[in-house]
Amino acid sequence: MRDLSWMANLHALTHLTIEGFLCKNIKSYPEVGSLPHLPSLTTLNICWFDNLETLECNELLRLASLQQLHISFCSKLKNMEGEKLPPSLLLFTMEYCGLLGGLCKDKHQQIWPKISHIPTIQSKQAEEMKILSKCKYLRALSFHKVDVLPSSIGKLIHLRHLDLSYCSIKTLPESLCNLRNLQTLKLFGCYELTMLPGGLHNLVSLRHLDIRGTYLEEMPKKMNKLIHLDVLSYFVVGKHKNNGIRELGGISNLHGSFELKKLENVVDAKEAKSARMIDKKHIEGILLEWSSGDEIVSNKQTEREILDSLQPHHGLKELTIKGYRGTIFPDWVGHSSYQNMTNVSLQSCKNCCMLPALGQLPSLKVLRIEGFDQLKSIGMEFYKNEGDQQSSPIALFPSLERLVFRHMPCWQVWQLPESETFPQLKVLEIVNCPMLQRNILSDVFWRIISSLLSDVSKVRKLHVSRDRGRSETMHLDEDTLSIKACEWVIDSVFRAIGIHQQQKYDLVELQIGKNCGSLTALSLDAFPNLKNLGIHRSGNLESISMSEPPHASLQHLSISECPEFESFPAEGLAAPNLTDLDVIRCSKLVALPRGMNTLLPNLQSLRIQDCPKISWFPECGLPPNLKELTVGRQWRDLLPTGNLDALTHLTIIDDCGCQSMIKSFPEVGSLPHLPSLTTLNICRFYNLATLECNELLRLTSLQQLDIRMCPNLENMEGEKLPPSLLLLKVYDCDLLGEHCKNKHQLISPKISHIPTIQYKLFGKLNRSVSENFNSIATLESLRTSFYVNDLFSMESIASKFKYLRGLSFDKLDVLPDSIGELIHLRYLDLSWTKLTMLPNDDMVSNTQTERDILDSLRLHHGLKELAIDGYRGTIFPDWFGHSSYQNMTRVSLVYCKNCCMLPSLGQMPSLKSLWIQDHIMAGELVGGAFLNGFLNVVFDRLLTTDAVNLVLGKKLGRDLVERLKTTLLGAEALVADAEMKQFGNSSVKEWLDNLRDAVYCAEDLLDSVLIKAKTGEKVRSSWPISFFKDRHREMVDRMEEVVTRIQHLGNQKDSLGLEKIPTGGSSWRTPTSSLERGNGG
Repeated sequence: MRDLSWMANLHALTHLTIEGFLCKNIKSYPEVGSLPHLPSLTTLNICWFDNLETLECNELLRLASLQQLHISFCSKLKNMEGEKLPPSLLLFTMEYCGLLGGLCKDKHQQIWPKISHIPTIQSKQAEEMKILSKCKYLRALSFHKVDVLPSSIGKLIHLRHLDLSYCSIKTLPESLCNLRNLQTLKLFGCYELTMLPGGLHNLVSLRHLDIRGTYLEEMPKKMNKLIHLDVLSYFVVGKHKNNGIRELGGISNLHGSFELKKLENVVDAKEAKSARMIDKKHIEGILLEWSSGDEIVSNKQTEREILDSLQPHHGLKELTIKGYRGTIFPDWVGHSSYQNMTNVSLQSCKNCCMLPALGQLPSLKVLRIEGFDQLKSIGMEFYKNEGDQQSSPIALFPSLERLVFRHMPCWQVWQLPESETFPQLKVLEIVNCPMLQRNILSDVFWRIISSLLSDVSKVRKLHVSRDRGRSETMHLDEDTLSIKACEWVIDSVFRAIGIHQQQKYDLVELQIGKNCGSLTALSLDAFPNLKNLGIHRSGNLESISMSEPPHASLQHLSISECPEFESFPAEGLAAPNLTDLDVIRCSKLVALPRGMNTLLPNLQSLRIQDCPKISWFPECGLPPNLKELTVGRQWRDLLPTGNLDALTHLTIIDDCGCQSMIKSFPEVGSLPHLPSLTTLNICRFYNLATLECNELLRLTSLQQLDIRMCPNLENMEGEKLPPSLLLLKVYDCDLLGEHCKNKHQLISPKISHIPTIQYKLFGKLNRSVSENFNSIATLESLRTSFYVNDLFSMESIASKFKYLRGLSFDKLDVLPDSIGELIHLRYLDLSWTKLTMLPNDDMVSNTQTERDILDSLRLHHGLKELAIDGYRGTIFPDWFGHSSYQNMTRVSLVYCKNCCMLPSLGQMPSLKSLWIQDHIMAGELVGGAFLNGFLNVVFDRLLTTDAVNLVLGKKLGRDLVERLKTTLLGAEALVADAEMKQFGNSSVKEWLDNLRDAVYCAEDLLDSVLIKAKTGEKVRSSWPISFFKDRHREMVDRMEEVVTRIQHLGNQKDSLGLEKIPTGGSSWRTPTSSLERGNGG
């Protein structure tokens, strides 16, 4: 902890440990005045200060009783300032404390006078090195943590294996190069190491040099003398003759994976050929990388010739080309002679306008293409090189299983050949390719999915859902095909599976997920072998049909949250083997399937919930073998229903909610004959006050009674509960639960015979405690399941509970103005309340009044979560979504059916979760409503000091930052005009969508930059450093892509007729000063 001076009453404290995990900026400690008065302290531990450099002795002198000082894991500690350490010290220990341990051992002239009076000084690191010097015959040596490798390492002349993985060393001593017998040198994860010793070429026996996770700026000279090298992680091409690419020519026995970096330093094809890459027969995977940042080259033909001269041997298995600056690839890339090639990745080839011919690689399984900024079309050249001659025709991409396209801002056209293509494809991902034509994308998915479904052995289960993001994905995992994509791709899926045409497929499972809006009707005839069918939140589904009954395979059917669903097959759902049927929250459904008692003879579980228009059960009765039944408000219709002799589990949920008028349950004669019923669940009877025991006595086989969420239930009438009962559960029913707990004289005789009684009281307030509110004024969390006015006046809530931090209502009619006085409130849940509205009553006489009401409910700026349900105004007040709500992380807007415009939510910096449901009139305004806010957020984040320091500090160039700033400014000026012209102009609307995607990408990028700036150091201790460096390079590439995309969109303004309109409400600031400060550090 940085400052402890505020602590008092520590006079008896003898031991203190201070950990600096979160103190990344502290370089000197203890800071002046940061320690409290500690007269009895004898032992002080200081540890895990990653950036601590100086120990302040004068501050420690205030600890007059200190006897032991332990400092550990302060890897950068090297100085002591002040007079000396406390004279009372008897023991001073250092463990992994950078240079300070060595300086103490060597009695450094500036350090020793400050510690010479201490009887015992120990340095673990120094002791290890002392022991090491005695082991002159050592052959293998491994360090877990070391900051400095001593020069004495050169005396271990018999050493064969040296492992320094994940050590924090910055340099290696030249004496290391004396180890002529060394065969293995592992430097994996030494992320601070930027240079190898110049005499490395003297390690003539070296076979294994592992430098993964290091970031060498260049290689040492004369590497070509290491002729026995079998493993070399990578080679950085230098600009000088003795560390250039020619040095690779003599290293011919390399095995495994190899990376060749900074290829921009290769002058011409002759120099590239001197590396003799084609002669390195044992390399299995290779990365050829040009550094990012300067894609403008004077001669693109020379770039092609250089890559041509770097051709690897024909046995290569994996190939990655990154940052290539030419416009086209040489012929060897993708040539069919590479029979063993299984993995190809082409990344950030920003000048390329054509893909290589990869379709005839017979073993290719994985293909990734990312960051091709200039590529507009993928044509027939992608599949076959005209120069390739095959003795017989083969399928194109015959073995390809995974195909990924990412970040292709200009890609518009994708041609597929007529012949068979991608016969083995299991995964297709298209991410952030905004210009790809919709009809082409749909046709590609349709062809691939049709091909998969035509093979019965491949796909048995299909899961489809809509993705509102920037990705279209298809994954085949064993026999399950999952598709998550945009609406027009989903349409192609429905075409492929025969929903819109007469086809049959051998699917056994079909799951249709959320937002598949184009699906209005589903015919079961297309899936004669279907066993499981689930449809969830499909907004336009109206019916399920069947013209060829019976459907003998169907076993499980679930339809949930489909507000337009209104009918089953007209002649009944003939599914003789159906065992489970769920119908949940289908507000238009008026009846269950006809003839259930005969057409569904094996139905065992039926669940009907929140379907308000179903007012009766089939007259013919329910299926005879039904064992489990969950029913909502239709429970009263059970009495005339026959065929319930086999029913063992019954759940009754009063889904009328707070409008329910039921005070007593079960009512006389309301339950049918249930001779086999063993379990009864009663749930959500919010106004239920009395449980009728005599009616329950008719359930002679009842063993378990479960009562939940009945907050007003407090009485039991009649003789007692059934004698057969073995278990009674009372959950979330505080009134009755209290009576059970306290063995109330009227309740206990009715339940005393039950062996097991369980109750859980969730702390919800009830009438009996309302009188004691004044005694719990410090309450911080309040949740109530019944009307608050039964307990206290809502107007007085702020005065009674001024420290309230969490507030949740299940029932509420009016939220008073006084809610704004709860200045400590962090969580407010109004979900499922009916604020100022009756069910199905969305029309109001004065929507301005509605807005004024919500405006008057303005909440304090520290709020973290907010849910609004059923708001009836047309627009939201200005406070909602304002950037001053710095802590807001979650917002939910549900059933605001009159709203024609969404609030500006993009400027809330901490917002992580946004849920918007059933905003009928706001559909066309989503893109524009958020866009200005997100533009402001992106620009504001760009100007933060952390981001600027990180971007400019990594030598990425001021030009890149300025270009991003300029493109964002240009985009903002066009947004206002585009928002007005999008109605009736699909091109402008699509332009807005593409701009929104680009700005989202920019925001994601800057979030990643800030996270890297703030937390990179913290997590490095547990993750390979190569992960963070790879992410850093990826961030740079993505930033370039974002700039190019937004520039491209800005250039379309003339063709779309867009004009620049300055936005008076912009929060963007002039960035000059911030940028100067960021670069000036």
